[in-house]
Amino acid sequence: MTYQKIQYDDRPRFFLARATLISVSLLCGCASNTIDQAVPVATIADPQAAPQQPLIETVITTPTPVSTAKNAEQFPNINVVPTGEIAQLTDAQTAATRATLEGEAQVQRQRGESPQAYLARLRKLQKLGSTHAAATLRQIEQSQ
Repeated sequence: MTYQKIQYDDRPRFFLARATLISVSLLCGCASNTIDQAVPVATIADPQAAPQQPLIETVITTPTPVSTAKNAEQFPNINVVPTGEIAQLTDAQTAATRATLEGEAQVQRQRGESPQAYLARLRKLQKLGSTHAAATLRQIEQSQ
């Protein structure tokens, strides 16, 4: 019986304290901000308007210039058919390139080089290319 009476008596105090805290926090929030502080300021000031004094002194730095888009308010025309950057090869150019490649393949066949020998030579040249710069740099550093 005593337990229920204490619990019942504490409820009004709890709600009164809670209501007081909420009202005080609302009053503090309303008193600290003005409408001028709540409204965002434009990032680009009117150049002909008189400069306003800042509310708090701050370090003034030179602003970076703001640029606008080059094609502002212009939209692409999707009805234009795209063209290639360079002209296509003609049949004569294709035939000339094919003949050159077939001639080089014929020279390779006449040498009697097998595909395995070609790949071995290719790997050797690739290894030389990857180590040549470091070897040359070592030689230069040793000679100085």
